[in-house]
Amino acid sequence: MTITQKALRSFYEILNKLVLDHKAIHSVTSKLADLQYANHEFYDTKKIFSFIRYVENEEQLLFILNFDFYNTYDIQVAIPNEVWSRIGLDTSKTYILKEVFIDQSIQLELRANENLHLKLPNNQVYVFQIQPKP
Repeated sequence: MTITQKALRSFYEILNKLVLDHKAIHSVTSKLADLQYANHEFYDTKKIFSFIRYVENEEQLLFILNFDFYNTYDIQVAIPNEVWSRIGLDTSKTYILKEVFIDQSIQLELRANENLHLKLPNNQVYVFQIQPKP
Protein backbone atom coordinates (compact mmCIF):
# COMPACT_ATOMS: atom_id res chain seq x y z
CA MET A 1 0.00 0.00 0.00
CA THR A 2 1.43 3.42 -0.97
CA ILE A 3 1.56 6.47 1.28
CA THR A 4 -1.30 8.04 -0.69
CA GLN A 5 -3.44 4.94 -0.28
CA LYS A 6 -2.67 4.85 3.47
CA ALA A 7 -3.59 8.53 3.83
CA LEU A 8 -6.85 8.01 1.95
CA ARG A 9 -7.69 4.94 4.02
CA SER A 10 -6.95 6.87 7.22
CA PHE A 11 -9.20 9.74 6.10
CA TYR A 12 -12.08 7.37 5.41
CA GLU A 13 -11.62 5.72 8.80
CA ILE A 14 -11.89 9.16 10.46
CA LEU A 15 -14.92 10.05 8.31
CA ASN A 16 -16.63 6.75 9.12
CA LYS A 17 -15.99 7.27 12.85
CA LEU A 18 -17.48 10.77 12.63
CA VAL A 19 -20.67 9.44 11.05
CA LEU A 20 -21.04 6.49 13.41
CA ASP A 21 -20.27 8.51 16.58
CA HIS A 22 -22.74 11.32 15.96
CA LYS A 23 -26.47 10.80 15.91
CA ALA A 24 -26.95 14.24 14.36
CA ILE A 25 -25.35 12.84 11.20
CA HIS A 26 -26.64 9.28 10.97
CA SER A 27 -30.09 9.47 12.54
CA VAL A 28 -33.20 9.74 10.37
CA THR A 29 -34.63 12.07 13.05
CA SER A 30 -31.83 14.62 12.63
CA LYS A 31 -32.59 18.03 11.18
CA LEU A 32 -30.69 20.82 9.45
CA ALA A 33 -30.50 24.49 10.40
CA ASP A 34 -29.06 26.56 7.56
CA LEU A 35 -26.89 29.51 8.62
CA GLN A 36 -26.08 30.97 5.20
CA TYR A 37 -28.93 33.51 5.33
CA ALA A 38 -27.50 35.09 8.49
CA ASN A 39 -23.88 35.27 7.32
CA HIS A 40 -23.83 37.11 3.97
CA GLU A 41 -22.07 40.09 5.57
CA PHE A 42 -19.49 37.94 7.42
CA TYR A 43 -18.11 35.72 4.67
CA ASP A 44 -18.34 34.90 0.97
CA THR A 45 -21.32 32.54 0.93
CA LYS A 46 -20.28 31.22 -2.48
CA LYS A 47 -17.07 29.79 -1.03
CA ILE A 48 -17.91 29.19 2.62
CA PHE A 49 -20.91 27.29 4.01
CA SER A 50 -22.19 26.88 7.55
CA PHE A 51 -25.05 24.88 8.97
CA ILE A 52 -26.04 22.90 12.05
CA ARG A 53 -27.20 19.29 12.03
CA TYR A 54 -29.03 18.37 15.19
CA VAL A 55 -31.29 16.00 17.03
CA GLU A 56 -33.55 18.18 19.17
CA ASN A 57 -32.35 18.54 22.78
CA GLU A 58 -29.80 15.77 22.21
CA GLU A 59 -26.90 16.68 19.90
CA GLN A 60 -25.91 19.68 17.81
CA LEU A 61 -23.03 19.78 15.29
CA LEU A 62 -21.88 23.02 13.67
CA PHE A 63 -20.35 22.52 10.22
CA ILE A 64 -18.18 25.24 8.67
CA LEU A 65 -16.73 24.49 5.23
CA ASN A 66 -14.28 26.38 3.03
CA PHE A 67 -14.58 25.28 -0.58
CA ASP A 68 -11.85 27.69 -1.74
CA PHE A 69 -8.88 25.52 -2.65
CA TYR A 70 -6.35 28.36 -2.37
CA ASN A 71 -7.42 30.89 0.27
CA THR A 72 -7.62 30.88 4.05
CA TYR A 73 -10.19 33.22 5.60
CA ASP A 74 -10.63 34.96 8.93
CA ILE A 75 -14.38 34.76 9.34
CA GLN A 76 -17.23 35.36 11.70
CA VAL A 77 -20.21 33.04 11.94
CA ALA A 78 -23.52 34.31 13.29
CA ILE A 79 -26.03 31.91 14.82
CA PRO A 80 -29.33 33.80 15.22
CA ASN A 81 -31.30 33.41 18.46
CA GLU A 82 -34.19 31.72 16.62
CA VAL A 83 -31.75 28.98 15.58
CA TRP A 84 -30.57 28.60 19.18
CA SER A 85 -34.18 27.99 20.24
CA ARG A 86 -34.94 25.63 17.35
CA ILE A 87 -31.94 23.39 18.07
CA GLY A 88 -32.52 23.28 21.83
CA LEU A 89 -29.85 25.66 23.16
CA ASP A 90 -30.39 28.10 26.02
CA THR A 91 -29.43 31.67 25.01
CA SER A 92 -28.48 32.48 28.63
CA LYS A 93 -25.76 29.80 28.74
CA THR A 94 -22.24 29.52 27.33
CA TYR A 95 -21.36 26.48 25.22
CA ILE A 96 -18.09 24.84 24.21
CA LEU A 97 -17.44 24.06 20.55
CA LYS A 98 -15.18 21.03 20.29
CA GLU A 99 -13.88 20.15 16.83
CA VAL A 100 -14.57 16.43 16.28
CA PHE A 101 -13.41 15.74 12.74
CA ILE A 102 -10.05 16.88 11.34
CA ASP A 103 -8.38 19.20 13.88
CA GLN A 104 -9.62 17.89 17.19
CA SER A 105 -7.36 20.26 19.16
CA ILE A 106 -9.63 23.24 18.42
CA GLN A 107 -12.01 24.31 21.17
CA LEU A 108 -13.98 27.57 21.19
CA GLU A 109 -16.69 29.20 23.29
CA LEU A 110 -20.13 30.01 21.91
CA ARG A 111 -22.50 32.60 23.36
CA ALA A 112 -25.81 33.96 22.12
CA ASN A 113 -25.66 37.36 20.41
CA GLU A 114 -21.91 37.00 19.80
CA ASN A 115 -20.45 35.96 16.48
CA LEU A 116 -17.99 33.13 16.40
CA HIS A 117 -14.53 34.22 15.14
CA LEU A 118 -12.14 31.75 13.53
CA LYS A 119 -9.51 31.23 10.89
CA LEU A 120 -10.74 28.81 8.24
CA PRO A 121 -7.91 27.22 6.24
CA ASN A 122 -8.23 26.65 2.52
CA ASN A 123 -10.16 23.56 1.45
CA GLN A 124 -11.05 22.71 5.05
CA VAL A 125 -14.08 21.58 6.99
CA TYR A 126 -14.63 21.99 10.71
CA VAL A 127 -17.24 19.99 12.57
CA PHE A 128 -17.87 21.35 16.04
CA GLN A 129 -19.88 19.47 18.64
CA ILE A 130 -21.80 21.99 20.75
CA GLN A 131 -21.59 21.08 24.45
CA PRO A 132 -22.66 22.89 27.62
CA LYS A 133 -19.80 24.63 29.37
CA PRO A 134 -19.08 22.88 32.68
